Amino acid sequence: MTLNESYSLDQFTADIRKTFNENKGVPARPNAVAAVMQHLLTNGGWIQERLNSGGYDALGGSIYNDSRVGDPQPGFHVTCRAATPGFYRPLHDHGAGWVVYGVYEGAIEQVRYGWDYAEGLLNPRLIPKGTFVQEAGEVAYFLPGEAHSTRNVAESRTVVLRVESQKMADVKRHKYDLDNNSAFLMNDR
Repeated sequence: MTLNESYSLDQFTADIRKTFNENKGVPARPNAVAAVMQHLLTNGGWIQERLNSGGYDALGGSIYNDSRVGDPQPGFHVTCRAATPGFYRPLHDHGAGWVVYGVYEGAIEQVRYGWDYAEGLLNPRLIPKGTFVQEAGEVAYFLPGEAHSTRNVAESRTVVLRVESQKMADVKRHKYDLDNNSAFLMNDR
């Protein structure tokens, strides 16, 4: 695939800002942001420029934070990281926010969880509802309240781009302990 390195970070974030302004609510906004992400992954641009200029270290985690638009509050956030083989992010949700994931290189396994009330309304349990592998060039998102875990299943590093509807480090959200059927507030990624 020939990549167009002219799709700059400024253009990418302007396109995301435009989708926030033109689309209201869930799932319209994450769908629109996913389309912008797909355009970047298909056509290339600023991610490849950063990789060419400084390798994986140039990705730097936090890439952009917008103070004007977001969902449900202003402040969408863009991150890009390289995950080592086997890297695992345990079961968590994104609180009132949502996150669009794009795999630029490598592959991640995503496991979606849902609430099961088989043991009664007072004893809900999170159970796996579906697993999929997100390959390079593929986009997926998780809506408010959806819980999932992520694992790098590539034999090498995986580069994952995320557009967070709000900076997740600032959002009240949960990590889950399935063995003890419990949830805890988390403040970091």
